[in-house]
Amino acid sequence: MPTIQTLKPGDEEVLEAFLVQHATTSMFLRSNSRAVGLQDNGETFQGTYVAAIEDGQIIAVAAHYWNGMVIPQAPVYLEEVVKAAVAQSGRIISGISGSANQVEAVRDILGLQETQICLADVEVWTMDEHRVGLKPIIRKIWVDEWTVPVANVYWRFKWLWLYGFVHPQCLRNKGVDITLRKYGNF
Repeated sequence: MPTIQTLKPGDEEVLEAFLVQHATTSMFLRSNSRAVGLQDNGETFQGTYVAAIEDGQIIAVAAHYWNGMVIPQAPVYLEEVVKAAVAQSGRIISGISGSANQVEAVRDILGLQETQICLADVEVWTMDEHRVGLKPIIRKIWVDEWTVPVANVYWRFKWLWLYGFVHPQCLRNKGVDITLRKYGNF
């Protein structure tokens, strides 16, 4: 039987070692713990992290965040870590986020069966944008050979923004959106 304990500052490396094994479903747990650490003073991105630890390694974790969200990453001992995180934090539950099977299980564990939940398949896409061009608009003027041209200069540029969206796992893409944006004094 593992030890169920609240994580505290200094446990970040052990937590990250566990979460990296579940990177596709641990985005919020990883980003929040990296951003503010494991202290919980009720501030933005902070939460109470409770883990099941066996042989010095985390095998399950759940967090109850400042905004009331419960986020589990618990292939085993889900009930133990979720109940401990909610009890330890003392916050109300505003939502559950995670893999669909764990969200449904947490809803049942916390007695929220009558609560409507939205289970959606989420696809991860990557987006890039690039500015093409950035060349000055050049105007020609006619002057005599012996005259030095003098003209007021209004720096004007044209460029294009190119947007692309790609699904990194299967390389599907969404159409490219080319938008002409004019900047300067036209």
